[in-house]
Amino acid sequence: MTPAARQVGQSVHRPPGDWLLRRVGHSGPIVLAGLACLYLLIPTAETWAGTVPLLVGLLIGLPHGAVDHLVPAWISAPARSLRITVGLLLAYAGTAAATVALFLWAPVPALTGFLILTVLHFGTGDVAYRAERDGQAPVRPVLAVLAHGGPPVVLPIALWPGTVDPLLDAVAPGAASAFAPAGRLIVLCVVLLAVVVTGLRELTARRGADVAALAILVAAFALVPPPLAFGGYFAAWHSARHVARRADPANRHHLAAGRLGGPARRFARQAILPTIAALAGLLVLVHVSASPTVGPATAGPSQETPFQLVFAVLAGLTVPHAAVVNRLDARMAARITGPVGRCPIRRAGSGYDPEWGERGRSHHRFALAAAEEMTTVTARNDREECPMPSTTMPMLETYPKSINLDRTKLAATIDALDDCAQACTACADACLSEDMVAELTKCVRTNLDCADICATTARVLSRHTGYDANISRTLLEACVTACKACGDECAAHADKHQHCRICADACRACERACRELLATIA
Repeated sequence: MTPAARQVGQSVHRPPGDWLLRRVGHSGPIVLAGLACLYLLIPTAETWAGTVPLLVGLLIGLPHGAVDHLVPAWISAPARSLRITVGLLLAYAGTAAATVALFLWAPVPALTGFLILTVLHFGTGDVAYRAERDGQAPVRPVLAVLAHGGPPVVLPIALWPGTVDPLLDAVAPGAASAFAPAGRLIVLCVVLLAVVVTGLRELTARRGADVAALAILVAAFALVPPPLAFGGYFAAWHSARHVARRADPANRHHLAAGRLGGPARRFARQAILPTIAALAGLLVLVHVSASPTVGPATAGPSQETPFQLVFAVLAGLTVPHAAVVNRLDARMAARITGPVGRCPIRRAGSGYDPEWGERGRSHHRFALAAAEEMTTVTARNDREECPMPSTTMPMLETYPKSINLDRTKLAATIDALDDCAQACTACADACLSEDMVAELTKCVRTNLDCADICATTARVLSRHTGYDANISRTLLEACVTACKACGDECAAHADKHQHCRICADACRACERACRELLATIA
């Protein structure tokens, strides 16, 4: 097995908000499939495919980068000084301004570099999203990045020259002629080859939903006019997945309990001012560039169009945004695969970092579910050694014959079962030490029952020789029942006992994992 394959096999504990990642992951394919059907079934839909859908999609997706200045603090430190925050914002603004200047000074080379960056940004974002959704270490296979990031950029340029070339010349005069037909065809073939290879790999791994999503992505940009397809993709696919991945750690408990209202309102409050500022700046640029008082004498040797200026500013905002996301993804990968002494394990997408002292010490792996219980201890004095990576997926990868279940979901379920069994055992023990133990008798019983059922199911699911689907289905159904009963019982005491709240979250996560695996058993 190659090093990359071994890294892919490293299973990371699933985040409490993984249901949100999966739900958001469905929105993009559904929207693009709907646009494709709409365009094919309604002939008049072609009249809607002007630049308006593109601008609407860009405006809807604009807030996804509006919290970039907060994300580094979410994953790297409990707090940032004003000096560091101001420095980060100045670096962001400086990079954006340099990008805009480059677009206005050398538009064609700048546009070429920007398109390459966009392919990489879209592709790495999709690959990282899937890794976090499946609880795996984030790696970036080149072909997978091209397969997911290439279609939104390369297919419109190669297959829709009549629609795209005027837009290219509008943002960078001479760009359409600079992109020769032969070069477009070569790049298109490379992207389609990456799509085919990636699709075959996904089929081999029994990830049919991901293959369908990739097919929808390619079909939408091949069949739907680019402004309409890109507007839907940017708003419902790329931006939505990015927002779901970059979750404020203060939202963890809400997501673990399946609540979305609070996190949505928090994100709106955090993103509204930067979004308004960006929109206001764009409107000012459009107004100034379109003003009759701005002529050749005041504008310089070349008069930029409002569309060119707007695109240059959007590109200027995208470049530092892509740099921030790339840096954060690299740091996440380093924490997951780095040395044990540096706390490599991180819950994918959870926003957790061992250096957050105010979140309290991590007494065990489920202490993350108590993130709202702030403490004043400092991380550097109270940091404890992180647990070793799960061996579940690597062991599944070494099984010499085929496995009748989706290995990713199977590994995640086994990990969830082990975690739930440990949490239930610890919660039952903690209940016995409470002064009001007489009131916790049922809680102790349901904890122990759930722990035994989960532990037994995890052992049975780890065996694949002579597989019997009926036995696996029956045990998973029993786990769903036990986890629901235990989760409800522990939740009834969660306001008084922190260990009950942690255990309730573990039971709910295990119940969801078991239900997902059950859905795949024929």
